[in-house]
Amino acid sequence: MQYIRDIAFFIKDGAEICLKYCRFEAKTEKEYCFQPYLLREYLNRWYVIGVLSGTDEIRTFGLDRIVGVKETGQKFKKCKSDEIVSLFRNVIGINASKQDTSEDIELVCMPFQGNLLKTLPMHASQKVISETPGEIIFSYKLVVNFELKHRLLMMATQAKVVKPLSLKMEMEKLLTEAQDFYKN
Repeated sequence: MQYIRDIAFFIKDGAEICLKYCRFEAKTEKEYCFQPYLLREYLNRWYVIGVLSGTDEIRTFGLDRIVGVKETGQKFKKCKSDEIVSLFRNVIGINASKQDTSEDIELVCMPFQGNLLKTLPMHASQKVISETPGEIIFSYKLVVNFELKHRLLMMATQAKVVKPLSLKMEMEKLLTEAQDFYKN
């Protein structure tokens, strides 16, 4: 959090920065020159999203893994702001890319989980398709990514994916892997 104020200023000012960054699995830090566009919070962690300097590559960096920030002295035109914001429109979490496409997702929930989702929607695209005393069916327009799958795993005993079939099968595989993990 020590860098959030500086990064917010650099975003507002259109200032290119160099980040010293250490990934969780890395032993050494790496430096990235970066054009910051957006701060985003997910699960009580803050991230800066922007473009690697000299490329079109959109990257996300966790603020908790930044070990140093300095301004390069270069300014940039924030011409990708709308593009970056729109990348995250149908995304849960912080992983998004230009290649991602959103899918129509249907989730069947037990009443308890369904009522929780009605009071705290998982995403702005959430709609109730049908509701009976035994189940509530929701639809979403979302990119299937790591964070979505983890949110679905959190509800695994109370909710299941019915569409698309590819996501349903992937969730079944993840649940089987989890069950095997617990057996060992």
